[in-house]
Amino acid sequence: MGEVYRARDTRLERTVAIKVLPDQLSGSAEVRQRFEREAKAISQLSHPHICALYDVGNQDGVEYLVMEYLEGETLADRLVNGPLPLNQMLRYGAEIADALDKAHRQGIVHRDLKPGNVMLTKTGVKLLDFGLAKAIAPDYALGAHTASLGLTFNTSALFPQEMAGGAFIGQHGSWNRKPYSGYKVLFVPFENGKPKGDPVEVLTGFLSADEKAYGRPVGVTFDKSGALLVADDVGNVIWRVTGQISRSAMRN
Repeated sequence: MGEVYRARDTRLERTVAIKVLPDQLSGSAEVRQRFEREAKAISQLSHPHICALYDVGNQDGVEYLVMEYLEGETLADRLVNGPLPLNQMLRYGAEIADALDKAHRQGIVHRDLKPGNVMLTKTGVKLLDFGLAKAIAPDYALGAHTASLGLTFNTSALFPQEMAGGAFIGQHGSWNRKPYSGYKVLFVPFENGKPKGDPVEVLTGFLSADEKAYGRPVGVTFDKSGALLVADDVGNVIWRVTGQISRSAMRN
């Protein structure tokens, strides 16, 4: 969407790409919204495999984006000449996945990933055109970088009645941020099929005060007796939880 021109940034002495809305599209509210959505999405992403946004503006009624200038060809153009060699396919696939992972961690889904929106350059791939991107707002946030991988709903009679129908969540934890987060099992109360109230810590102690990981809970489920089972892939054990959780914790 839009027309792209090569230009020169005279202030910073660099070549850039300028993307503008052509006259025949600028009157469309839907197209303008897509153009604005692309600018907002890219402005939140800084990644070596995502085309960078430098500036946005409006000149004489013409909306424009100033973007990183890329030399190369799209993946669509390259595939006209035949399939990629295996080593290139693996490299490009890994780079695309890494860029998408960055976007997803920022709560952005591209929604228009196709060979025509992947540029092949000397330094690797670059994802283009976030005009259909959508920001995802979670219904219930458990914190950034917690790696909340395990989930099971409470069907056990061993836990307080206040916990009936709620969810136990194993937070594997994330090593690539400071301070560390996760490394625990939480309980989230539910009402009428939706989360309600703050999460309650059920099982902790996996992380020391100096951030040494003694364990990382991941899978959670119940055994036949109703005890909560927690798989720990660092300690290489399965923890069995049968103790009662204090009612004061549930109320607070």
